[in-house]
Amino acid sequence: MRARRVDTSPWGERYGPARSGATGHPPGRGGEAVELDRESDERGWRRGMVTDPPEPTGEFGRFAAAVAWGGVWNREELSDRERRSVALTVLALGGREGPCALHLEAAMPKGELDAAAVGELAVTLAACAGLPVGTSFALLAARVRDELEAETDRG
Repeated sequence: MRARRVDTSPWGERYGPARSGATGHPPGRGGEAVELDRESDERGWRRGMVTDPPEPTGEFGRFAAAVAWGGVWNREELSDRERRSVALTVLALGGREGPCALHLEAAMPKGELDAAAVGELAVTLAACAGLPVGTSFALLAARVRDELEAETDRG
């Protein structure tokens, strides 16, 4: 799988002390603080994506990795498919094409979402958020699917 360029690299040794609330770290089960470190961040990234994790970049990158990858993707309350569907929905609603494409590029080869499920996401987005949102998502998904198929054909 080819490495995709990412604008903000979310890796670092650690983003400050693990606390819920002010630092943005999500609480663990029972409300206790979640201890987040680079190993946890990388494990979450590998669970959520198909590429190698990017290198560390600054304090915001460490914060983003700790919250999004270490704190969210390592949780067990949702399946990866459910978590991916939530992420894709929020990214599509926000018009975040780049991160949405990264999630589609991971979901399709991992078998979390097939073409039919992605199509249903587009239909639901169109019904709930409007045709422009659903159409944009469907077009992006088709482009990502075509790129993945072309990559498979070459490789």
